[in-house]
Amino acid sequence: MHLSDHKVLTDQQIDSILLENDQGVDLALARIKVWSKYAKDVLNYIEKKTTMEFEFARTLSKLAQTTRPILNEESFLPFKSIFCISLDQVFIFLIFIKTNLECRIF
Repeated sequence: MHLSDHKVLTDQQIDSILLENDQGVDLALARIKVWSKYAKDVLNYIEKKTTMEFEFARTLSKLAQTTRPILNEESFLPFKSIFCISLDQVFIFLIFIKTNLECRIF
């Protein structure tokens, strides 16, 4: 059976079916409870993931801040410019994460 084989019901049709069934209200409340838990779990995941991303970005930024002066001490190090660009990208990443955190406040 494919998704296209299912008939799509309107809100009124669903209400009517639930009201005609003896257990309709209980069934509807049970589904609401399941959906509520699902939404809560998804929100919890997003909040924890955001916190972890921010902590990672902060730790990475501290590492970049301590590494940058060490790289600048010598002028003829191989691949110095590549490493400095990489450190700059860390700071850009931190700004990106901070901006996204401000947008995700619920």
